[in-house]
Amino acid sequence: MLGLNVCNKQPLTVKKDKAPKSGSRKSAPIPNVQEMVKKDPFLVPPEYIRDKPIHAGTEKCLSHLSHEIPVIDLSMLRKGCKKELRKLDMACKKWGYFQMLPR
Repeated sequence: MLGLNVCNKQPLTVKKDKAPKSGSRKSAPIPNVQEMVKKDPFLVPPEYIRDKPIHAGTEKCLSHLSHEIPVIDLSMLRKGCKKELRKLDMACKKWGYFQMLPR
């Protein structure tokens, strides 16, 4: 799950490497995932998709919220379902993340 770490109430972030020391190799730039998804909302690089908890114990911490976190049905979005699109809009604005059914 991407978004807010509910246990600590701190945003999860992807940190860029610090500038390399003189004479060391430069690392490849980290892509801006938000920009990539703007171009194609259905293309999220696999390294940004998590199907397991980020931290040990997260499943216990979030279990009481799992029924509240919005669930978005990707197949309904692909069909152009306006109700599902409104759910996605609300999930992004209110929660900052959501659960997705990949049907």
